[in-house]
Amino acid sequence: MLKRVLFTLSFLLLALSVYAQQPGYFVAPDCGLVTPAANATACLQTATANGRTAGKLYIWSGATWLDAGTGPTGPIGPTGPAGGLTTVKDEGSSLTQRDTINFTGAGITCVDNAGATRTDCTIPGGTGYTEVDDEGSALTTRSALNVVGRGIIADDSGAKTRIRVEDPTTMIFVKDEFLAHLFVNSGPPFNFASAGLGSGSVTPQAAVAGRNGVLRISTDTVANDIEVFEQTATVMPIHTSDTFDILFIAKRVQDDANATTRMGLFNAGGTTSDPPTSGIYFERLAGDTQWFCVSRSASTQTRSTAVASSDTNWHRFRLRRVDGSTIGCSIDGGTEQTNTTNIPSVATKMVMQEKTTAAAAKSLDIDYVDLLITGLTR
Repeated sequence: MLKRVLFTLSFLLLALSVYAQQPGYFVAPDCGLVTPAANATACLQTATANGRTAGKLYIWSGATWLDAGTGPTGPIGPTGPAGGLTTVKDEGSSLTQRDTINFTGAGITCVDNAGATRTDCTIPGGTGYTEVDDEGSALTTRSALNVVGRGIIADDSGAKTRIRVEDPTTMIFVKDEFLAHLFVNSGPPFNFASAGLGSGSVTPQAAVAGRNGVLRISTDTVANDIEVFEQTATVMPIHTSDTFDILFIAKRVQDDANATTRMGLFNAGGTTSDPPTSGIYFERLAGDTQWFCVSRSASTQTRSTAVASSDTNWHRFRLRRVDGSTIGCSIDGGTEQTNTTNIPSVATKMVMQEKTTAAAAKSLDIDYVDLLITGLTR
C-alpha cells in the first residue's frame, strides 16, 4: 500500500514539474530568480520575498517582473455622446471654457432641481425706474442716481424715491453771494452788517477767476479788538432746534497764532460774544492749528475732536444738525465730527467773527454763505 502511495505522489510531482516549466509560465518561490525564456511572460510567486508577495501573478516587462495588478493602462474605450453646454459668452464674447460656472451678483440664486435633474438659477428682473430724463431728454442709464445741490432733498418714502426741491412749505433755503455788497451792509436775505470793537472793517475784494463777490473781515491793530459780519436782527431769526444746514466758503488771510476765528450761530451779537453764552459754531482759537466744532449752552461747552487743519486756503465749512441730539461739522466733505452734549435750544443769528490777540490786523475772507432748514411744519 505504501509503495502505491509513493508512486502516485512521484507521478504528480513529475507532472507538476513538467507543467511549471512550460514556455510562458513559471511557478517559483521568488520570480526574481527565474530567467524568463524569450516567450516567458508570467510567473506565480509562491513565497513573499524581495518586494514580491506570495500568491501574486507577475508579468515580465522585458526587464523586470511587474505586479499584474498594476500593469499598464488598458485601451481607451470609444468616445461618449456629446454633452450639453460647451460655450459660455459674456455679452456675445466667448469666455475660456471651464468645467464650472459660478453665478455671482445681488439677487441671483441657484438651487439643485433633482426632479428635473438640473440646476435652476434665478436672476430677478429690475423693479425700479429704468430711465431718468433731464427736461425731457433721456440720460445715460446707470445703476445709481445721485442727487446733489443745496436745497435738494432725496429720501425713501412710501416705497418710492422722493426728491424735493425747495418745498416752500417745509423748508427754507437762502444764500448770499456778496456780489451786491459795494457798501458792505447787506440786504435780504440775511441782512448782514459790519460791527466791531475798535476800528476794524468789512470791505469788498476785487474778483479773481472763480471768486466773485468776496468780502474781507479785518480787525484793527489793537490787541483783543474784534470785527464781525453778522445778521443785524435784534430778534434772533434761526432756532437751533430746527434741522439746519449751513455752508460757509471762507479762508483765513493770516494763519498765525495771534487770531481767533468763529463762524456759526450765536445767541447774541458777535461784538459782545467772545465766546457767546450759547451757540453752535466752527472755532479756531489763537494758538490753535486746527478747526474745531463747538456746541455751547448756558456758558458750558463741548469742543469736538479736530475737524481739519487750519491754513490760508479756501475751504467749505459745513455746520448742521444731524438729528435731534447731534450736531455735525465737516470741512471740504471730509470726516464729520459730531457733538451730542451742550447743544442749546435757543434762537440765534448767523455770525462771522475775527479777533486779533496782538497789535496787528487779522483778516477772514468770505465768498459764500447759505442756510438750509428742513422739516418745518407750517
